[in-house]
Amino acid sequence: MSAQIAALLCVLSCGAVAAREVLRPDELEFGRQVMRSIYSLDYASAEALCRRMIASKPEEALGYALLARTFWAKQLSAGQGLTIDRFAGRAFYSGTADQRVAVTPEAERSYREASATAAAKAKQKLARDASDLGAMFTLGLVRQTMASYEFSMKGDWWAAFREGEGALTLHNKVLLASPDFWDARLALAVSYYVVDCLPWTIRWLPYLLHYRGSKVKGKQDLEQVASRGLLLADDARTLLVLLYCRDEEFNPASRQLEQLRQKYPNNYVVRLELAGIALRVNEPRRALSIYESLLTGVQAHGPEVRGLESATVLLRLGVASRDSGDLQRSMRWLEEALASGDASNEVRVAARLEAGKTADLLGRREWALEQYRAVAQAGDFLGTRREAQGLLARPYRVSH
Repeated sequence: MSAQIAALLCVLSCGAVAAREVLRPDELEFGRQVMRSIYSLDYASAEALCRRMIASKPEEALGYALLARTFWAKQLSAGQGLTIDRFAGRAFYSGTADQRVAVTPEAERSYREASATAAAKAKQKLARDASDLGAMFTLGLVRQTMASYEFSMKGDWWAAFREGEGALTLHNKVLLASPDFWDARLALAVSYYVVDCLPWTIRWLPYLLHYRGSKVKGKQDLEQVASRGLLLADDARTLLVLLYCRDEEFNPASRQLEQLRQKYPNNYVVRLELAGIALRVNEPRRALSIYESLLTGVQAHGPEVRGLESATVLLRLGVASRDSGDLQRSMRWLEEALASGDASNEVRVAARLEAGKTADLLGRREWALEQYRAVAQAGDFLGTRREAQGLLARPYRVSH
């Protein structure tokens, strides 16, 4: 998913001075190009940019740091790890295994090697000059990404906390020297929000370290980073979408998504999430309109939906049709998703689960049970197995 740099001219002027203190203009431009590629879902271009940076300046940490960022984003996207439906659920904060995103050993090795190299090079520069703000910020960025990785991919709260604390310490030092470098405030904003969301069994540790939580303060600071950040504004905007949805503040979430959609027309994930919000606010017909537009693009092989499986859209059309009350059409879409040749295993499992729900509503309990049994025996995809096991005991019913 994605975010826009939209500061006023006077703020940009102040930010530009701060950027020269922390990152050189060429580093900043390189970073922006990589982030634009990531948010355009063009991971190959993002990786190529990082490789070129590394080849031309092998002593610098930033190329490796953003290479790690690219690897993480690619895996998160493949695993649908930051969708609104997943993040907004309270189970996301429980650390349970079924909330983790699957990652291949090869992908994890690539990510960790790039992160370790970036950290080592930043530390080498800091060993020579402890006041090097660029190295300080980059090392904090590595640890910030590592905290996100441990949290979203591995479900390891303690590792995420350690890395997040390290990022926060480093970026606070950057802010002391360059208070207008808004990108360094992202870690602080996240810490405010997350500490306020932690279960009490975990929250005591941040409190002992004098961290205080405030969801309101966290979102306010992220709004500032989204408006004034020079490198991480898109990250801040994406986080705002997720946090607003988690707190059921759907209007500001939609505004952020609309800005992302305008900036990144080839990011189909943004359009999927706009439709997801429409479903959450009980506007299934608006969701259907978005999904139908996406399906038309997929069938026409449009560049704006390159990489999107038709089965993904068919699955969502089935859910939206059910929410609109058209159960027959819902079943047709879901059966088409199951028959689709491009369906990934994860989408096929989800489509089978949703088809079972629609069948329950149609009174086809025996057929629904067949689907739930198949899902319960399949590989788990962000909680599908647990949900299927519950539906084996009780038929699906629409909640009001």
